[in-house]
Amino acid sequence: QGSLIQLNTDGLLLLGLTQSGQCPGMWRVAASLLSLCSGALILRLWRHGRDRAPAIKPPLPDSPEVQRLRELYDGMRQNFTDRNLDVAGIETQHSWWFGLVPGETTWPRRYIQFEPPLSPARLLVLTLDESPGIANAAASASAKVARILPPGTKMFANARNQYHCSLFFSSHPADPRPDVFDSVSGGVVPDLSVPPHDRPNSTQQQLQREVKAVREEVIQTPAFELEVHSVVMTRSGTLLLTWVNPSGIVSDLRQRLSQRLPGATSKQATIIHTSLLRIMSLDLLPEETVAEVQQVCQTLTEQLRGRKYAVSQLWYIFEETFSTIEGPRLEMQLRS
Repeated sequence: QGSLIQLNTDGLLLLGLTQSGQCPGMWRVAASLLSLCSGALILRLWRHGRDRAPAIKPPLPDSPEVQRLRELYDGMRQNFTDRNLDVAGIETQHSWWFGLVPGETTWPRRYIQFEPPLSPARLLVLTLDESPGIANAAASASAKVARILPPGTKMFANARNQYHCSLFFSSHPADPRPDVFDSVSGGVVPDLSVPPHDRPNSTQQQLQREVKAVREEVIQTPAFELEVHSVVMTRSGTLLLTWVNPSGIVSDLRQRLSQRLPGATSKQATIIHTSLLRIMSLDLLPEETVAEVQQVCQTLTEQLRGRKYAVSQLWYIFEETFSTIEGPRLEMQLRS
């Protein structure tokens, strides 16, 4: 007779009664022990949960490179607000475009359409093919800004399947480099004073060596993430989707390629960006239009900022049409 009271290995109370009801004193003892053990159990469970709760880590501070990019992007935005379009700078880009007269559609020129013809660009890029969500949002941003611009504004919107970030240029049509391993002149004889259209084309052997070197650098580069920073209209008339790379892998890859290919063109990107739209008109925008464009950019920035893009492959492009990455391409996988 009586009761059997014990704790199991998890501290839970086990109470068994025999000939229930025949010993009221035992009920009081059992009730007291139950109350005591329940309190002990609650304390134990609280300590267990406290010990197992994941630690909340404070966000890591930006690296100097990420901080530089953030400040640069914010400065671009403010410059457009304060100073409108850089009309003189836009005019210097007109040679790359057709259809700049009223009534014509603006589109980029193929390099062979120059007289004399120019060499293709050779560049390493990442595309947005692996992130259709961000690409769709970027296309929406481009369309919204285009609708705000005054009627008749000359502009060109990149197609969604051409969205990319240029990581490294081996050669640029405005600065062709036939031999990127020649640290003195990039294979230009006698020196870089030779006009772009008079410079020799790369030989097949030079191109094969170049591609091999680029691929070797890419395959030892870990896959990485980009993070959207903002949508920015710049004074150059280019609407940008801007990015940061917290891991620093993009900056490291650029540096390694510049060391591996010392004769590469000096025309290199210093930011991480995707060009969405270009204004080619030589007119300042009305103040109210500048304000509307900035409001659209701010709204889209709030929607996209912090979005991540996991990059697993890059492409080496032999670009044949200005700013479009149209042309032969080679896939290069990053290290998984």
